[in-house]
Amino acid sequence: MAFPRRLALRISRGLQFPDAIARSNEHVPGSRQVRLVAGRAVPRNSCPVKHDFRYNPFKWRDDSRSNHACSSVQKWAWPRLRSNEDFVKAQIAMPTHTKEEDRADMKLRAARRALELVEPGMTLGLGSGTTATLWIKLLGEQVRDHGLQIRAIATSEDSEHLGRSYGIPFVNFEECPSLDLTIDGADEIAPRLALIKGGGGKLLREKIVASASKRFVVIADESKQVEKLGRFPLPVEVIQMAAPLVSGSLRELGFTPTIRVNPDGTRYITDEGNLILDCSGLSIENPAEIAAKLDSTVGIVEHGLFLGMATLALIASDQRVIERSV
Repeated sequence: MAFPRRLALRISRGLQFPDAIARSNEHVPGSRQVRLVAGRAVPRNSCPVKHDFRYNPFKWRDDSRSNHACSSVQKWAWPRLRSNEDFVKAQIAMPTHTKEEDRADMKLRAARRALELVEPGMTLGLGSGTTATLWIKLLGEQVRDHGLQIRAIATSEDSEHLGRSYGIPFVNFEECPSLDLTIDGADEIAPRLALIKGGGGKLLREKIVASASKRFVVIADESKQVEKLGRFPLPVEVIQMAAPLVSGSLRELGFTPTIRVNPDGTRYITDEGNLILDCSGLSIENPAEIAAKLDSTVGIVEHGLFLGMATLALIASDQRVIERSV
């Protein structure tokens, strides 16, 4: 229900002069007490439903989607803002987005941009992690609701299970040894698209799928951009028997390796039955040199340095999606 025109005018003036409105309340016969919801005046005895004033502050909007009966006529009274200080406090109390919500919005923006790269008939690699999961859901909706014809290979059992829930058909490398496009996230993105991946523990399959792809595209929010790799601990997947030996070799390189554990304190085991050593304490000045040393260490199955593999990065900020290439 919209405000009466004269009331809306007086409230709009009161946003600038709350003291004047407070004084006017004392001279309005029969005025009712109001409460502040998101910094706006709402009758205290109005129906207990959720209201959203984000788009039009003078429009009553019910987003509760309930069958709760509300009075057909709402009597609006002047806001009881008694001082400028009360007005400032009311404005400060308005809800704001958290950093986590903003980051989630950025990830979704990057995922939507990546969906534009998909063409009918493609064979796709489905990545792992929070950002890739958003992309899989968007892709799945196109398959389920709009009949998009694609095939896929997943980098993890979780991603495959999610894809199948939308009806995405899956193949293996015997049926299809080459992928047209792989979309995946990253833990760090440095210049020349040098990456650290594996924070979710799926680095071995992620690297296998990326290596078989004609195009490997990374999607992320802007917080993943770095000048040098190493702030995020480098994941190294190792054979369980060799973990003590590999840990010693990693310390010689300057890393501080820690065996990854689950929330309950048990050791994290990869889909292939291996351990992961999270290696911190070293800023990686020369990623190629470190990668070569890790590749030559007996007992290491794979590491999280993805060098020379990504062809494009879609990095979302709060305003736009930036495209970075090598």
